[in-house]
Amino acid sequence: AIVVTDGERILGLGDLGTYGIGIPVGKLALYVALAGVQPEWCLPVIIDVGTAAVVVAGLMAATRVTNRELHKHKFVFYGAGAAATGIAELCVKQMTEEGLSEEEACANIYLMDIDGLITKKRSNNLQDRHLKFAKDMPDTKSLLEVIKTVKPDGIIGASTVGGSFSEEIITEMARINQRPIIFALSNPTSKAECTAEDAYRITNGSVLFASGSPFENVEMDGRIFKPGQGNNAYIFPGVALGAILFKAKHIPDKAFLLAARVGNYLFKHNLATLHPEPEDKEMFIRQQIYSVEYDELINKTYSWPTKDMKHGFPVPVMERSSMDEE
Repeated sequence: AIVVTDGERILGLGDLGTYGIGIPVGKLALYVALAGVQPEWCLPVIIDVGTAAVVVAGLMAATRVTNRELHKHKFVFYGAGAAATGIAELCVKQMTEEGLSEEEACANIYLMDIDGLITKKRSNNLQDRHLKFAKDMPDTKSLLEVIKTVKPDGIIGASTVGGSFSEEIITEMARINQRPIIFALSNPTSKAECTAEDAYRITNGSVLFASGSPFENVEMDGRIFKPGQGNNAYIFPGVALGAILFKAKHIPDKAFLLAARVGNYLFKHNLATLHPEPEDKEMFIRQQIYSVEYDELINKTYSWPTKDMKHGFPVPVMERSSMDEE
C-alpha cells in the first residue's frame, strides 16, 4: 500500500509541501490499525481518497430515514474544492446507478465556491469538472438565498469557513424539511460549518447530522443525540486491504460504492490478479490481516490441509519419536 501526496491541499490547511508527509503516514497507520494491513506492506510517499465514499455512505444512510432513494434528493455543497467536488461526483455516480442519466443526476447537485453559486454565466472561469454542475440561475454569494430558491434536502459543508451554517440557515433547512440533512465536514473543529449542538438545538433534534471533526454527544430535553462522523477512516483502509489482498490492477470509483463487497467486485470485473480466487473471501481476508498479538512460543501441531485431502493428495505418514523416548 503506497499513499502519495504532493502536499498541495492538506485537509483545510492548504499547501504544506513536504510537511504534508504526516497525512500519508497517518493514513497508513489507519490501514494497519483499522484494516489489519501488514505494516511491512505500507509505504508513505510525499492522494487522499475515500472522503467521498464515506460521505455518500452517510447520505445513503440518511435516505433510510427520509424513505426516498438518493436520486430523489437535492443537495447544496458549500465549498467546491477537491473534497466537495469528489463527493458531488460520487453522488452523481450513485444516482446514475439508481436509474438517472448523468445530466439528471447533476441537476440535483448545486455547488458554491468562494465566488458563490456555480452558474453557467461563470462557465469561462470554471474548472472542467465543475461545468456539468453549472446552473442556469442568477449569480449569488448567499447560501441562504440558494437554500430558499432550491429548497434542498441537504446541505454539505466543505468550505473550511467556521460557523458558515448560521442559525438562520439551519432554521430554514428545518422549515423546508421534516428531517433536514446537514453535514459540516470541514476540519479542524474550529473550521466546521456548524457545531453538533447548534444543529440539534436549532432543529429541535430533527436534523440528520454528520461532521468531519468529532463532537461530543448532545443532551437535549432528556434525549441524547450522538453526532455522526463522516471520516474517511471508515472506508479507505478496507478498500485498500481488498485491493492489496486480491492484487487489483486498478481501483475504479465504483469500488467505493461497493466497498463492503470489494473482493467480489474486483473478481467479477476482472480487476483482481490473485489466483486462484478464494472460495471464502471473508475467511481469506481474516487470515491475512495484521495481528498485534504475539505469536505463541510453543510450536503448533501441523495438520495436513483438508482441501488437499479432498483433491486426493495422500497424507504422508510421519514417524516421530516421542520426547519421553529421547
